[in-house]
Amino acid sequence: MKNSLDIIQISDLHIAEPSRSLPDSAHTTEDSLNAVLDSVYAESPELLLCTGDLTNHPNTDAYKRLRDLLGDATCPVYCLPGNHDEPAMARQITEVEGSPIRWDKVIIRNPWLIIMLDSHVEGKIYGHLPDEELAFLESTLQQHPELHTLVCLHHHPVPMRSEWLDGHILQNPEAFFALLDQHPQVKAVTWGHVHQDYLGYHNGIQLIGTPSTCFQFLPGSDDFAYDNRPPAYRQLSLMDDGNLTTNLIYRELTL
Repeated sequence: MKNSLDIIQISDLHIAEPSRSLPDSAHTTEDSLNAVLDSVYAESPELLLCTGDLTNHPNTDAYKRLRDLLGDATCPVYCLPGNHDEPAMARQITEVEGSPIRWDKVIIRNPWLIIMLDSHVEGKIYGHLPDEELAFLESTLQQHPELHTLVCLHHHPVPMRSEWLDGHILQNPEAFFALLDQHPQVKAVTWGHVHQDYLGYHNGIQLIGTPSTCFQFLPGSDDFAYDNRPPAYRQLSLMDDGNLTTNLIYRELTL
């Protein structure tokens, strides 16, 4: 009998129209996403979480291209916006009949609850959870105390020890964590934005940062710098007993 919910997290796709090339590569962000998706679909996940920066510059053509690229998914693809996105435009273009892309903020797969938070701030790179988003988070947790919970957002709520990147962190992490600390059913928080791996803990809550499906940032760098690690995605197994296991898969690109 199956005892886990097996899902995939992808993040920071940066799809562009016209295409955006990867640093020092003949490949584009579209090429890297297609390579990642080939591996993801072979695993037959029960759902995909896409944690922001779907496009590089938000425009109609880029979101249509994204909709096409994700159109072959055989499971729901739940999205939230990043700082490179325009949320209303993204939803209008991608969440259409026949598309697997969804923008639900609450996902229930007993015994798990997944909450998709919007930390996007118009015109800014950093993130912030406004009062209404924190109120939504609190209300949702209060309604489902019996469900193990995974919380997702785009911006990192803890420092990455990278001076330039931590200038673009979530601006109100204290309020965020103070709320989570009141709800013991919260098992993990996962995010994108940082284009690198991160694993840690806050008061027993697992903290997970996920690399990009395209280019990565150099960990620990005070100045902006690219890493040479390839595109990646994250496997997440949400166990019925509330435990969570995770693994990163890097996808080398070939000409």
